[in-house]
Amino acid sequence: MQDATSQAESEPPGEAVASFERPESIGGRIANLLYTAPALVPLIVLLVAVAIFGLLLGDRFFSPFALTLILQQVAIIGIVASAQSLVILTAGIDLSVTEIYAVTDLGRVDFGGGELEPADLTPHDRVWRNEDDDYGWWHLEGGTYLLEYNESLTTDDPLLVQPRDAILERGATHPTLYVTDLGRVPLTVPDAGIKIKENARVSTLVAER
Repeated sequence: MQDATSQAESEPPGEAVASFERPESIGGRIANLLYTAPALVPLIVLLVAVAIFGLLLGDRFFSPFALTLILQQVAIIGIVASAQSLVILTAGIDLSVTEIYAVTDLGRVDFGGGELEPADLTPHDRVWRNEDDDYGWWHLEGGTYLLEYNESLTTDDPLLVQPRDAILERGATHPTLYVTDLGRVPLTVPDAGIKIKENARVSTLVAER
């Protein structure tokens, strides 16, 4: 009895654990494929659209005139999109600030989200150095603010937003974020403060390499 007990105790745990494999459905396989290769989604949408219009319009859709017209309409958008993608992949796009908000009253955050309340925000006052200047300056004291960009973004693939060196070298910063749209970003200012001009380039949008 003791030998059997000693032998059972000496066996490494986990060797006798049973494993079960559940057959994956076709829908699950397709979902996994699209998750691992998201670039297939626009290709599938394109093929479905071509099939639908081909069935509805017949030979008229595949005529040389119709195909030439479609290519002419999408050529400009394709060239601009390719150029923007190339810039983002190689050097990034600078983002400029259109508004800076001060947090004037607290917000509220709970576990489930049912009691969320936004913080009260007030646009920070601008100061003009010269009367003829078109754009003003924000004189920010030490603390945390929310900055808003001039630019907009809508993408399915997250891009990286990071502070520019001009901001970092003056003691200010904001978190580096992966984003699919450009919302307000918290800006941290050192105790000595900082002056930021309207439309100043404060961040860079880049693609992960």
